[in-house]
Amino acid sequence: MDHRSGLQKVCLQAVLLLFTILVSKGEVRINPVLAVPSDVPYGERLLGELNCISCHKADPLIESRLQSRKGPRFGNEGWAVTAQFLSNFISAPLTHKPGTVMPDLLHGMSADDRKDTAEALTYFLASLQKPLSAGVSADPFAIQEGGKLFHSIGCVACHGPEELPANLEGTSNSDLVGKVAAASIPLSKMSSKTSVGDLAQFLKNPLHSRPSGRMPSLNLSDSEATAIAMYLCREQAAGIDDPQNREARVEGLAYQYFETEFQDDPDFEKLSPVARGKTDHFNLKARKRQGNFGFAFTGFINVPKTGNYTFYVSSDDGSRLMIGGKLIVDHWGMHAGSEKSGSVELAAGEHPVRLLYYNGGGEFSLQVSWSGPELSKQIIPASALTHTGKPMVPLNPLVLSENPEKLRKGRELFSSLGCASCHDVSDQTIQRFSARDFASLDASSKDSCLSETPRKGLPRYDLSPEQRAALKGSIEAREQLARPVLQKDRIPRTMAALNCYACHTRDGKGGANEERLNYFHVLGETDMGDEGRIPPHLTQVGAKLKPQAIAEILNGTGSVRPYMATRMPNFGVEHTGALPELFDKVDSLGTVLPEPEYSIRESKLGRRLAGSGGLTCISCHTFGDRKSLGIPAVDLTKMAGRLKKEWFHRYLIDPAALRPGTRMPSFWPEGVAVNRDILDGNTDQQINALWVYLSKGREAEPPDGLVTGRKELIVEKEPVIYRNFIAGGGPRAIGVGYPEKANITFDANEMRLAMIWHGAFIDASRHSTGRGEGFEPPLGNNVYQLPKGPSFALLPNPETAWPTETGIKAGYRMGGYRLDEQRRPMFFYKFRDILIEDLIVPTVGEIDPFLVRSLKLKGPATEELYFRAANGSVIEQVAPGKFLVNNKLTVTIRGTGEPLVRKQNNEQELLLKIPFTTGEAAFNIEFLW
Repeated sequence: MDHRSGLQKVCLQAVLLLFTILVSKGEVRINPVLAVPSDVPYGERLLGELNCISCHKADPLIESRLQSRKGPRFGNEGWAVTAQFLSNFISAPLTHKPGTVMPDLLHGMSADDRKDTAEALTYFLASLQKPLSAGVSADPFAIQEGGKLFHSIGCVACHGPEELPANLEGTSNSDLVGKVAAASIPLSKMSSKTSVGDLAQFLKNPLHSRPSGRMPSLNLSDSEATAIAMYLCREQAAGIDDPQNREARVEGLAYQYFETEFQDDPDFEKLSPVARGKTDHFNLKARKRQGNFGFAFTGFINVPKTGNYTFYVSSDDGSRLMIGGKLIVDHWGMHAGSEKSGSVELAAGEHPVRLLYYNGGGEFSLQVSWSGPELSKQIIPASALTHTGKPMVPLNPLVLSENPEKLRKGRELFSSLGCASCHDVSDQTIQRFSARDFASLDASSKDSCLSETPRKGLPRYDLSPEQRAALKGSIEAREQLARPVLQKDRIPRTMAALNCYACHTRDGKGGANEERLNYFHVLGETDMGDEGRIPPHLTQVGAKLKPQAIAEILNGTGSVRPYMATRMPNFGVEHTGALPELFDKVDSLGTVLPEPEYSIRESKLGRRLAGSGGLTCISCHTFGDRKSLGIPAVDLTKMAGRLKKEWFHRYLIDPAALRPGTRMPSFWPEGVAVNRDILDGNTDQQINALWVYLSKGREAEPPDGLVTGRKELIVEKEPVIYRNFIAGGGPRAIGVGYPEKANITFDANEMRLAMIWHGAFIDASRHSTGRGEGFEPPLGNNVYQLPKGPSFALLPNPETAWPTETGIKAGYRMGGYRLDEQRRPMFFYKFRDILIEDLIVPTVGEIDPFLVRSLKLKGPATEELYFRAANGSVIEQVAPGKFLVNNKLTVTIRGTGEPLVRKQNNEQELLLKIPFTTGEAAFNIEFLW
């Protein structure tokens, strides 16, 4: 940015203010969003948006500075549009799309010449593109959903809304739509411009045909893109709601497809479909996974004769069949494949039909049959099923007959009129138009494209007097345009070009106005105020976020606000690739706190601070896949990967200073810790411990207090024993939950201690509903898997490979268990003829409890008996008899025996050579993790 005097800045602000007023009065025509205040001179912004240097060749420095907007691509690379749209738009672009930056190139022509020229250009452009996609079946539900998406995910941050926001429906704000639309980027009439399929394809990847990045991707799914396309083309579906309109019927059924963890009695009305489509009959072919999915089929069933009909639904799991709004077959709940039926009197003709189906895991199946007058039991055929689905095709079609002469003429005109200067086409032989160089332009000339009445052959832009004045001013001061742009000024230029200011503020500039803010909201019923619905400010964002995190946000993979309806658009790395480094350098605080060395102790203390026994961060923040106890604030597992440590430290001490209006409280007001129990209330140490804990991301153990089980077995005064299929413990697992909050799983097949973990014990819901199939994982945290395979072996020497056979084949026999006075189980089993007593006792530790495993052995004497205590990628001896495994588990061996560490099969093993020459031995293994 050039250095202007204070007077110049005041004048610029006055121009921008005037421009904003003119926008509100509807007097500014080209691209009203340019009225958003910016540090970039208004004339420069117009030069870039109008792509003036596409015709007027300029110095490379000027090209880089202007970040010019290019025209859409034509041909196979472009967006397929109708011939009628091309013809109408070329004939009168300012009439068919008020506010467009496309100039009128045919002004000054007679009506006949204008018509012939537009027709020839239409023939040429239509010949380049692929045929429009076939018409899709209209879906009233999809049109409704598309309208909701269009008005919520960010489309109306730039484009004008077409409906009032839900919270203002039925109020006196009927003029709100018009006010917002007046300051928005205009949209063409899509119902005659394109097909639903082609518009959906464009919405999925707009950068493919619009390489300038002005139209970004909103990371839409196929079904979302189709729904929005249907909404914008909804005039193509006129009459779809008329039951007498036979053209609005399509054979087969419409369906919505769902994916979630289905329970016994799901509420489909509260679920959001992940896909929609049509199918010829009731079936599950469209499923995208093998379990926990559902369908809602809707349509009409054509009854051939009046009479009593019986309907049969065979399903695994739940299903419900409704006809005419009446429940006919209720086969709800988790169950194996089975059939239920119901009968109803029906008149000949059409009747609305709806079937809900869900699978909660395991096997799945669905079959729907009927029988009735002169109709034996059979699967309901596709011919008896229809759904509302009028084919959506572009309105007012213009059919082009073959005409080589018009095609040739159109090709010549595309070059001679200068179209190829702005638009890329697949035909690389097209000549580009060349006008006077930018350096030699006379801005005051009356014979130019800036004139109110340019001569025939020059483009005519729909410019206001203020816009012409701004353009002339920048052209007259063009020597300033050749100056290099400072790093700090490149950010506002990019934000202005991509209209980032429509959602975000930075350094007091930008942000949606009061009327448009009505279209920003949260998903669901999350109560987070403006913080939850309005995109965050970008002031000092480079001091807050790491460059990689900014890059992920810009490319659409770094979303951390699932509660916010508005999505972060993807403008393409070509246009935003420099921003992460620019934000980092321009916003740097100058102070960089070093990453602390990872410490198990500090991580555990940080975990305690995050949990319900500390600062209860989980009351608001989610943790990976686990929901928070309240509002779903930013995921804790993503914080250390996104934030800079110095910003994290400053923010925790005074959140409101860095994010005004935030609901985040300060737990260290004025630097003093609220919690004095952890780390003696030392502020720096507490924040550092939180950072160390969060630095593990999704690998970190969840904090205490998160609700994770649907039917948690609560362990209170005495141990709880759970015998069932436990993940990691086998089909004959014996789980033991101890009151000290240290838990174990003993594998009764292999006679080994399989797992240890802290916190909550286990969720019994899987095994207490339906067929109870599957393995249930531990419910708590710090789950550690101990060695698989046999625990004891006879080895002729320490180098002998550890055996792989387990259970009966390896000479093991399970003898059961008995409970001691504290009702803790002591396990009895045999290895060969050696009787083993195995008691695991939890002990309260400094931070987390630990386990002491006491083993007593009695049997035939041998010098070859070994016990495997642990294995891992790295085992380090830290003291006599004390070993650190994988930098997480500390194993201490006490009693008789000689521990040794050896390497086997690319991993290390911690073995204990047991002196068993007398036929008796006893030792303890302590596990601290």
